[in-house]
Amino acid sequence: MEFGNHSYSHTHFAKIMPQMDIKSYEKLIVEDTLKAEERLKKLLGFVPKIYAFPYGEYTKPFIQVLKEMGYVALFTQDPQNVDKGTSLWLIHRQPVVGSWAKMKHFKEVLNTEVLPVVRHSPDIGYLKRNPPEIFAEVKNLKNYKNCGVYISEVGWIKAQREKNRLYVKIKKPLKRWKNRIAFTCWNKKPKKKATYFWSVYVRDYGEDN
Repeated sequence: MEFGNHSYSHTHFAKIMPQMDIKSYEKLIVEDTLKAEERLKKLLGFVPKIYAFPYGEYTKPFIQVLKEMGYVALFTQDPQNVDKGTSLWLIHRQPVVGSWAKMKHFKEVLNTEVLPVVRHSPDIGYLKRNPPEIFAEVKNLKNYKNCGVYISEVGWIKAQREKNRLYVKIKKPLKRWKNRIAFTCWNKKPKKKATYFWSVYVRDYGEDN
């Protein structure tokens, strides 16, 4: 077990980003992180340089600020396993709570691989276009079958294939302020599920989203 930083205020930092200019946003993160560090120093006697994003929500400026403050590992809540290609600035976490705390789900998680995505669209953070272009370029895609795409707001969609690219086309703009996107396939040889997750955000959203 290890203690890390999880912010002082536990704010939806990604949600408030569009309401501020970038300098004010970065200043807010620095001030909040320093408050948390001061508290951790009193409780633990040292300041851990590992950070778990509140609500698992992250943006590129958020990541950059924490890197500049000396953090060596940042954790999301995207439910995916890790491998040697996982970025230290976006380490996934598998939730084992609620209905997902059952042994059946835990075993499934342990037997899931990381889908080797080398490039994807949309990028993490706020969408630059909506509806977004959604694709993932996968290393050795020929080794995978039964591929699908999950979007929080839409659900599961069968993925189309073109060379080493998986993609789907959605016609309607996303309305939820936060969506997780996942590409899932089955590795033919070991017959294991492989997944790749990331999060995106919408600037304009309804109050009930």
